[in-house]
Amino acid sequence: MSRTVRFALCAALALAAAPVFADGPFRFFPITPCRLADSRPSNPIAAQTSRNYTVQGACGIPVNAKAVVLNATIVGAPTDGYVTLHPSNVARPLAANLTFKAGEPALGNGAIVGLATTTPDLTAYVFLASGSSHFVLDTTGYFCKVDGGGACIP
Repeated sequence: MSRTVRFALCAALALAAAPVFADGPFRFFPITPCRLADSRPSNPIAAQTSRNYTVQGACGIPVNAKAVVLNATIVGAPTDGYVTLHPSNVARPLAANLTFKAGEPALGNGAIVGLATTTPDLTAYVFLASGSSHFVLDTTGYFCKVDGGGACIP
C-alpha cells in the first residue's frame, strides 16, 4: 500500500472520530464513585442488544461533559461475549471495552468514553451468543472544556 493511500486512510479515520473531541482540550474532574446503571434488580440485558443511558446530569456529571470515566461490569454471563461502550450518536465501533468468558461470576473493566451532545448520550452494546446477563455501569469522573477560571463550559 502506498504512503499516499495510507495517509488518506489515516486521515479519514481521524476525521470520522473528530466530532466527539473536536473542541478540546479538556480537563478531568474526579467524582466519588457513583453507580449509573445496574440491571440486577430485574432487567437483564438480552443477547446482542444495546441499551442507551443518559450520563450527563447524573452522579454530579454536568450536562456539558464531553467524556466520562466508566467501569463496566458484566455479571453472570451464560456465554462468552463482549461489551462495547460508545457515544450514542455514532456507529458502534469494532473494538470492545470488555471481553468475558461464560460462567465468570463478574468481570469489570475501566474505559474513557465520549458522550453524545444529545440524550441518551451513551450506548452499551452487549454481545452474548444466547441468553441474557446483568450489566453494571459505574463512573469515577468526567472530562469537560473549561473556562479561564476552571469551570466547565459548553
